Amino acid sequence: MFDSHRRVRGRSLVLVIAAVLAGVSISVPVDVSAASAPTWMMIESAGDVGGTTPSTLVTYDAADGYLLLARGYPSTSMTFSGGRWTNVSLATYPGLGSGGMTYDVADGYVVYQGGTGSPHWDHMTGDTVKFAAGQWVGLTPSGSPRCCELMAYDESSGNVVMFGGYDGPLGLQPLNDTWTYRGGTWTPVTPGVSPPLSASAWSMAYDSAYGYTVLFGGTDCSRSNCTFLDETWTFSSGRWTKSSPLISPSPRAWASMAYDAANGYVLLFGGWGPQGATLDDTWSFHDGEWVQLDPAASPSPRAAAPVAYDPGSSRVVMVGGFNGSTSYGETWAYGALPGPTFAYPLVLAVSLVILTTAVGLYLVVARNRARKQHRAR
Repeated sequence: MFDSHRRVRGRSLVLVIAAVLAGVSISVPVDVSAASAPTWMMIESAGDVGGTTPSTLVTYDAADGYLLLARGYPSTSMTFSGGRWTNVSLATYPGLGSGGMTYDVADGYVVYQGGTGSPHWDHMTGDTVKFAAGQWVGLTPSGSPRCCELMAYDESSGNVVMFGGYDGPLGLQPLNDTWTYRGGTWTPVTPGVSPPLSASAWSMAYDSAYGYTVLFGGTDCSRSNCTFLDETWTFSSGRWTKSSPLISPSPRAWASMAYDAANGYVLLFGGWGPQGATLDDTWSFHDGEWVQLDPAASPSPRAAAPVAYDPGSSRVVMVGGFNGSTSYGETWAYGALPGPTFAYPLVLAVSLVILTTAVGLYLVVARNRARKQHRAR
């Protein structure tokens, strides 16, 4: 009779535990919606870096583990880590301004090429410098003189790709040539077909998911009035190919564009549209197609805001930009919002501790009661 009574109580205890656990799982649902919808968010802790212009560039320095910002006129460098920008104290600083910059994975440093050489745009330079271990160092190779070129690291070939820019007096002659850089050597590329010679102010980023460099937008000033473009080109295996997506962002120049490794697509924001209007729309480019995104929040309209992916936060980070009358200095990030602390695992763990204690007390009381009943018989 005692064993039968104990089994009944044991079954009842099991049912109680199951009911409590079921109640916990039902009453505390896991809400992942906040973490699954990427959006723009301002990083207030980053502070204000001061006004940025098209001469301001940002890239991720993988060797040193932070985002690097290089700005010309006045020449300054800053790093971004842990949600904050920090000024870099430099031993020497080459005159950077309106060049091209990216991280060279093969050589393990940030490479910067070209620029105007002075705030007066009186000459173009082909100087190449690198940033490593917190300092800028001049390199022997000299590329083709230009300013405002675009640069990206091509993972498939292991080369830095440089495209376009301006040359000539006051930088009025647009270029559409392509170069690669590796191991201290610049090499011209003969792709056969290239984006239009008369166009400029494109946006460019390497698409790691599909192994090609993506070029979008720009302006064609071959006629009396500049025409804004909505063309998409890809560069792979030494060749440029014009894409034909079903839809495209509206024509624009100086859009912000970077590969978003967390979401697996090229991200584009804003830019300068016809009639001088700055834009604030967000697009993704994936598998050859553009898709307009609808983030819950967005920066104000702006163009030429430098942008790069930050592996430390798993977000695309954008800083500054301008709208024709205002030059911005705040920092924005695109990615998943910090989700809520998931209550289910926490409550379940606490419940298990409470239940374990209760079961222990229950068994002690039941054993003592059973012994008393046994002695009484």
